[in-house]
Amino acid sequence: MSWNSVRLKILIGILVITLFLIALLVINNLYAINVVRKQVANSNQNMMSLYKGQIDKGLEDADQYLLSMRLTDDNFSLIVRSD
Repeated sequence: MSWNSVRLKILIGILVITLFLIALLVINNLYAINVVRKQVANSNQNMMSLYKGQIDKGLEDADQYLLSMRLTDDNFSLIVRSD
């Protein structure tokens, strides 16, 4: 097969275009993976912040309840003083 043949030139052209498209596909997939990872990390961070806020609110409510019990319930005051 001669280097100047039309058949070889077409084959090389198709090979170059195919390799370019494969490289483009790989780059696009890597970019998409990176974007999805960032979105998942951001979503998880937001969810953890929300749960942290809910837990803090629950603990503050429990603290206020125990403080009000200590101030208003005589039996609770006696238990605390006996220690």
